[in-house]
Amino acid sequence: MACVVVYLVLATVADLHAWTAGAASHLQSGGGIGDVGQSVWSLGFTPSSLLHGRGILATDWLNAPWGYNQMANTSIILPALLLGPVTLTLGPVVAFNLAVVLAFAGSATVTMLVIRRYITWLPAAFVGGLLAGFSPAMAAQGSVHLHLIIEVIPPLMWLALDEILIRQRRNPWLLGVGLGLLGAAQLLISAEVLVTTVLLAVVGIIALGLVRRHDVAAHLSAAWRSLVAAGSTFVLVAGYPMWVLLRGPWSVTGPVQSPSYSRQLASDLLSFVLPTSDQLIAPHRATRITDRLLAGNLGENGSYLGIVLIGLLAVIAWQWRRQLIIQIAVIVGSAAAVLSLGASLHLRGHPLHLPLPFALVARTPLLDSASASRFAIPVGLAAGIVLAVGLDRLRAEGFSSRLAPGPSAGRFGLVLAAASLIWLLPAWPYPSAATAIPAYFTNGDSASIPPGSTVLTYPTPQVKTPHDQAMVWQVIDHVNWRLVGSYGHTPGPNGRADNGTAPHLIPALLDFCTTGASPPVVTGHRARQIRAQLMDWNVATIVLTDRSPGLACAESIFHAALGRPPAHIDDVLVYRHLQADLAR
Repeated sequence: MACVVVYLVLATVADLHAWTAGAASHLQSGGGIGDVGQSVWSLGFTPSSLLHGRGILATDWLNAPWGYNQMANTSIILPALLLGPVTLTLGPVVAFNLAVVLAFAGSATVTMLVIRRYITWLPAAFVGGLLAGFSPAMAAQGSVHLHLIIEVIPPLMWLALDEILIRQRRNPWLLGVGLGLLGAAQLLISAEVLVTTVLLAVVGIIALGLVRRHDVAAHLSAAWRSLVAAGSTFVLVAGYPMWVLLRGPWSVTGPVQSPSYSRQLASDLLSFVLPTSDQLIAPHRATRITDRLLAGNLGENGSYLGIVLIGLLAVIAWQWRRQLIIQIAVIVGSAAAVLSLGASLHLRGHPLHLPLPFALVARTPLLDSASASRFAIPVGLAAGIVLAVGLDRLRAEGFSSRLAPGPSAGRFGLVLAAASLIWLLPAWPYPSAATAIPAYFTNGDSASIPPGSTVLTYPTPQVKTPHDQAMVWQVIDHVNWRLVGSYGHTPGPNGRADNGTAPHLIPALLDFCTTGASPPVVTGHRARQIRAQLMDWNVATIVLTDRSPGLACAESIFHAALGRPPAHIDDVLVYRHLQADLAR
């Protein structure tokens, strides 16, 4: 219990600024902008829509009038359902801040419990859970991607596969059902993590077959029964969500990220040994190099382990190389590290023109949307297992003739672990900012919006811009109205991710306003086009805010198109009852 409390305290430090400033009104990393806002929306939309009997996997309440596929985006549907009581009582912003804490602490706790299957010394398991749950990869992704740091299922799948393939002490059919249910649960947390976990599981199974090739025949019958049961259970439970993801309404075919950007999201050789600004101990001479890697995206740059930890892991791997758990963890972790390097090797940002296995992964359906850098997360899990087993073996066996087994060896191991992990300490807390939700959506004035009608906002949420505040406004207002636009992956005419490459007239004009430029001239013809588009989208209300530059620009566009000024209500400008304006 004390270990879990320590994990919870450390996880709370990550989001401390948000909690101390007011967890109902503050968010990490910019206050509801970008990926964080998308997670807040999912946490709010899912339980609210379920209560109202609406679809939660795909919906036309976002990105109206076209629609939005939650399964094709960072949906976190299962966490949203589990946190539903918190969201419905305290709001989606509190739910998000709580989810960050539970994700870090829960991932570390589950990993620690899984490691306990292989060792007897609790402090060693605690250290292993600490490394896996709070690794630099987890800390980096935790600043922006909630769905990627909920790493409670992969360790459990590791444990299930261990029982299915090696131990085989329980009913193989029940084990298979359990594994299938774990896969279905992971799909509803993050499809990307499920796909990468399955890929690494295949690597682990092949490695196990090679290492224990003489035992394959004896274990094959029970293992096949379990795997068939797992596949059948997954199809039965997760078949419909998978169909929605692959072929459902507003699903996306092909990679969701642009190939040119995806190629930049791969670890550099220096990423493993030099810290970024995300680490507490980070000399400027190192960060001026590493912070520029991966297109300067620190949220994706989490491969750092440090020379000290890498050296310690290498010694453990060699000293206890006959331990099966060490063998498999080293192989799987090494495979994940290689995959994190992307399709070709880079050193200090310069290509070495050496092709790597990820080039094959990037051309495989489902895997073609995976970002190479995110394979650094399972590297942390494998490293945590190796470190924990090594510390336990050091205490039990000592080290050569120089260190006798016993408590002294255990304490020495913990000192070594502390000396290697101190370099990985994250530079927490994360930055925090107020959500700055307009009072119009919090004091009841938005009740004048007709329920179920469509609302156009300025800024308009789009995936190519960081402006997705309106998605937070929608869930703060209990999803009573549809919203034009979305920050998410939506299909273009060919079914592939649009990513904002072909904006419609109104979003394009409003994007022009966000640059701070002078208002565009709205001719009579352009005014008719704007009114026609508003009518096609069934827009009943327009809400303009000053959350980004260009409010006067946006107001002038609609004033010219509609022939009247907006009403000033609280801290927003509102056009209501648009039917008469659009009919003329």
